[in-house]
Amino acid sequence: MDEVNFIREELIKKYLEAFGWIYNGSHLTWGKLAATRADFYPTGFVIAVSKKAVITCEGELVFKYKGEIYEDFDDLCKKLGRKAFDTLPDWEIEVEKEWTVRKNGEWKHSFSNFVELPLRKQLRC
Repeated sequence: MDEVNFIREELIKKYLEAFGWIYNGSHLTWGKLAATRADFYPTGFVIAVSKKAVITCEGELVFKYKGEIYEDFDDLCKKLGRKAFDTLPDWEIEVEKEWTVRKNGEWKHSFSNFVELPLRKQLRC
């Protein structure tokens, strides 16, 4: 299991709550794993909130896989289906998306995957 980019599906809510966030109830899955890497999600996807802040997928993704350039994970999914998740180790990433924490619309922090998830209280959110 890739513990940097995925977490057991039944743990995603508990993980976010342990860091002080309220899970939005929706995530992408790969087997029985929940994807935690922002690159797998569409821009604008909200993974968690607090009373004052929101964690949203933002940015652009550009990666090369088997000589082809992709600008969205969904494009690779359309081509390969759910097997697209298996290709991550073979990506040549040029630009990656991030999870962005915004408090009242203002940028506070960003991170690529849940290994870097900040405590809500650290950000005063």
